Amino acid sequence: MEKEIQNLFILECLDEENLLPYHFFECLNGTTGKVDIETKKQLKSALKDVCFDELFNEKNYILKGSKHVLLDTDNLTINQKHSVFTKNSSENCRFLNFFSSDIDDISLTSTWDQIERISDALVSVKNRAEQQVKDGIINSAMLVDEVDADFFKLGKYLHWQICEEYSLRSKPDRSRFSPMITGAVLLKAFLLTDLSQCTGSCGKIYSSTEENPNILCECGGEIILVPPMLKIENISFVVPKNIEEMVQDSEESSPFKIFSLINRAFLDRKLTLTLNKLTSFKMGNKIAIPASAYYQYKDTNDILRVNFIHEIKDEREIVIFACITNTRYNDENFLSSVSLPIIMRDIKSGLKGEFNWEKIIARSELRDWMVTPFIKGKELEKTSSFKDIQSLFTGGSSNV
Repeated sequence: MEKEIQNLFILECLDEENLLPYHFFECLNGTTGKVDIETKKQLKSALKDVCFDELFNEKNYILKGSKHVLLDTDNLTINQKHSVFTKNSSENCRFLNFFSSDIDDISLTSTWDQIERISDALVSVKNRAEQQVKDGIINSAMLVDEVDADFFKLGKYLHWQICEEYSLRSKPDRSRFSPMITGAVLLKAFLLTDLSQCTGSCGKIYSSTEENPNILCECGGEIILVPPMLKIENISFVVPKNIEEMVQDSEESSPFKIFSLINRAFLDRKLTLTLNKLTSFKMGNKIAIPASAYYQYKDTNDILRVNFIHEIKDEREIVIFACITNTRYNDENFLSSVSLPIIMRDIKSGLKGEFNWEKIIARSELRDWMVTPFIKGKELEKTSSFKDIQSLFTGGSSNV
């Protein structure tokens, strides 16, 4: 386990004068949190042209963090690892933490609570140091040293809480309000390997079947080999039959918005490409599948969570079930989250056998809800309601 634990911290701040990001960063490994000097050098190079603004460009609800299962694509059923990704924005600074290990009992909400405290503390340190520069007490180099020193101490403390104190482990994720199950989604995904991707503005992905002798893309970006990814082919929703009446805000109840919520729980591609440049993380043959995600509404203290399970059907196909709980709604036609463990158990059992999606749902607590036919991801943007999905099919089964 000593070799498996890797902890990455990134503080991204905006240079208001030049409108460009600059970074503080740290790489720790092992239970004691020893500084990984080589990985830190690689990260410095990887962050030169990176800005994580898209990770923080959120409107209605904010992703606080997500947990993942990391699978080795050479053998999807063994060599599994786990990761926890958390983030927080405070003033003009953004803090990201990626923790990869064999540990699977880290509390997502407890870890984020600490991340929020750390990022707020670092912003205070940075603001105080900037004022001292203006007052002529210290120079810019001393400012960097001061922020960097506190950045290391706070990151080391979080590492200690996970690896030695255990205060952020084996804790139930909590909320002030009782959540309701408001919907579920089944994704049929296929593993794509041997990929190249443009590191420029377009981000185009090239498969091994495409002829691409060029080193540079049409947009001017460099084309490099990248980690595998999942392509979502088919999507089926499970929701109350009158969900549009129960959740009248189209931002909350439309199929596309619900799928977008699920999709954001997957590890951000820009972060994955950054990790791929760090040899110690060995991301070149790993695929990350969400295990849980934690969101908070911008305008309230309500919490939205997504819980995931997956089943590997063969060396390429993986089915992923996601169930959404939300503290914002209490309509009796939703289900209490007390039923969540039973639902997840029943769906997991059903996915292991002969696949019949409607029968799997019929044997679960979701049996009275509407099950939509499977729809292609590219068709989803054309639908504004679940009735639109139903209208695409005339008496067809939802199994494909």
